[in-house]
Amino acid sequence: MQAGHLRSHLRTGVRKNRGIGSRAWGALRRKVLERDDYTCRHCGRMGARFEVHHQDGDRHNNDLDNLVSLCRRCHIAAHSKPVSAEAQRWREY
Repeated sequence: MQAGHLRSHLRTGVRKNRGIGSRAWGALRRKVLERDDYTCRHCGRMGARFEVHHQDGDRHNNDLDNLVSLCRRCHIAAHSKPVSAEAQRWREY
């Protein structure tokens, strides 16, 4: 958050948030989870705590084709430093 926005937030108690955590993100997240049938696109797990992963690593690219549902374990693995071919396979999700 830039200094000007921070001061504004402190004065008004309102933060301009259009990214992750915003209402728009919540709606998009639900759309991705529903499209993926609340199933991890990597391991196939169902009924877990799901997160939405940006396949290209760009948190600003919220195109539906760039977003996939992952369980927490697979999402952590997708962001971990690859150390093997298996780890690289995780990063592709």
